[in-house]
Amino acid sequence: MRQGWTCHECNYRSVGSELDLVASKGRTLAIVEVKARRTWSGLAADAATLLSPKKREALKRGARRLLAARPALQSFETVRFDLALVIHDPRGPRIEYHVGVIS
Repeated sequence: MRQGWTCHECNYRSVGSELDLVASKGRTLAIVEVKARRTWSGLAADAATLLSPKKREALKRGARRLLAARPALQSFETVRFDLALVIHDPRGPRIEYHVGVIS
């Protein structure tokens, strides 16, 4: 991966949840939800609002199950939930990355 990140899982599935990407850099483990949109128009100013309460709980549940299944991932000081928005804009695709969208 770019910029020093190490990918641990892609499309990790457990009962009732899926984690799109699990990556680490330094002492941080990031659980990344990826959302695709056709255009920027109509997207919420606060990217975190794009994740429903049900989706947030599913991500947290999936993270707990992943950490239980992969004890080596428990050694990270920080575990955070990020959001990557892939925007299919008429001028070309772009990615907006939002850090720490779930507390």
